[in-house]
Amino acid sequence: MAKEEKKLVIDVDAVIEKYNKANPDARQLNRKELAEKLDVNPQLLSDWKRGKTPNIIPRLQTLMELGGCGLNDFVKELQDI
Repeated sequence: MAKEEKKLVIDVDAVIEKYNKANPDARQLNRKELAEKLDVNPQLLSDWKRGKTPNIIPRLQTLMELGGCGLNDFVKELQDI
């Protein structure tokens, strides 16, 4: 029996809110600026929020669960390996 895949969303607004709280004296981040920093179309952020996430997200979650680690523990730049 195939494992049921979870429906995931990427809550970009949570990221924006956390950034803005951590940087109260900086210019407040918004979706358009976040999209620019990620080098993506702002529409993509809306898609993520509605659950249209890349297939890699569930696999990354599984890796984190299996390894008991965070994303930064295993996602590295090629030159760092």
